[in-house]
Amino acid sequence: MTCRHMIGGVCLALFCLTLSLRAEIPRLISFQGVLTDEAGAPVQDSQYPVLFRLFDNETGGGEPLWAESQLVTTVNGVFDILLGASTALSLPFDEPYWLETVTTSGTLTPRIKLASTAYSLRSAGIDDSVAVRSINGMQDEIVLQGNGGVVITQVGDTLKLTAISSTLSADVSGATTDITADWSSYDACVATVNCSGPGVVICESVVQLQVSHTTGTGDRIQLCHSTALNSAGPDVAYYTVHSVPAEYPTFLNNEITVPVRTIFEIESAGDYTYYLNGRNTQGVGGDRFWYASLTATFHPQHTIDARPMLDGRLPHIEKPSR
Repeated sequence: MTCRHMIGGVCLALFCLTLSLRAEIPRLISFQGVLTDEAGAPVQDSQYPVLFRLFDNETGGGEPLWAESQLVTTVNGVFDILLGASTALSLPFDEPYWLETVTTSGTLTPRIKLASTAYSLRSAGIDDSVAVRSINGMQDEIVLQGNGGVVITQVGDTLKLTAISSTLSADVSGATTDITADWSSYDACVATVNCSGPGVVICESVVQLQVSHTTGTGDRIQLCHSTALNSAGPDVAYYTVHSVPAEYPTFLNNEITVPVRTIFEIESAGDYTYYLNGRNTQGVGGDRFWYASLTATFHPQHTIDARPMLDGRLPHIEKPSR
């Protein structure tokens, strides 16, 4: 449970865990805090007296059930201690308890309700694979769900919240670009995505082409995503997205729509830029980009179990009717 309190210009952030009642398990409370000054900056590295007290009610006076004073040693404002190290925690822990802290600036409010941990759950006969039972005031069955592009993944005993980064290029409409024997990038169809570290970037496009054909000549158009302008780039596979046999009758500006999807491995953090490129490997020309869009989405390494694969479908091939 993480909480933050402010009084008299001193801020204390708390992290506490209650431990079990069983004799073989240490009767201590792991406690971490951050002391800041009136401006919100960490206090100077030193020792500061702090009084810790336990009550059986959230508010009100009366004598505490347990109390202990410690000199906490801060490093960049952070300190770690074990409550119960000097005054034994002899309470039965069979009812809710609230922790109150007092600094030289006064009593910090509100009091903090202690939550169960792995030791206490085990002693109570609860499934010991469940350790966290309270988050931000919610208790028992708690579901973490990511929205708005946030992905929650478990790495060992750590939950990681990651915002998946995605960039949609401008939907280039009507800006024609001729497709020739050389690789050419479609006009203004470029996407730059920020990558926070290792992972993969998945580029996806929907491309509308205008294709012309002359009887007796085989036609083939190839498309790809690339980190290089007007180039397939090194080690980048490309799609044969349109192929017309030589025996097809002549036609002019036949429009077809094709999807293109490419995966790029990312080794380090940074901004990465991707282009939609195409070329004509067979034919007599007259082919061009007509419309297209490009989306580049970054997936951090810890959010994927293995390198993502294409969806298994064959590269899209569309042929005009006779």
